[in-house]
Amino acid sequence: MSVANGRGSVEFAHIDKPYQYIDTSVGSRSMPDKQLNLREAIKLLKKHYGRPLPPATADPFELVLWENVAYLASPTRRRDAFAHLQETVGTTPAAIMAADKRALERVTARGILKGTFAAKLRECARIAIAEYDGDLVP
Repeated sequence: MSVANGRGSVEFAHIDKPYQYIDTSVGSRSMPDKQLNLREAIKLLKKHYGRPLPPATADPFELVLWENVAYLASPTRRRDAFAHLQETVGTTPAAIMAADKRALERVTARGILKGTFAAKLRECARIAIAEYDGDLVP
């Protein structure tokens, strides 16, 4: 697996082996090549990116909506889209199914492909109702 890091790429070994950090950038002094265990990798990521924000919600269906509400949007735009969804439509499967297509598109317009992702929100709601009676909480 290779992940771009803005200074080159970072390659990691298979998940059940220690992570291999390979700095492939030219002239970088960010860190030497060495084996990282998961704890060290997380520490390095926290140092570089800061502590991650907590999830926007603990509700399983809302987490599905969160992932689909603003495709390829920045975290700020995704938060704005999710807040707009909560305020204008609601976040229950029934509320999503009852919502007007244009209302869903106004929410998903904070990302790209607003029509596609408005339809995807509705499909998520349909599945939640059909397969889980509208309640994904275990």
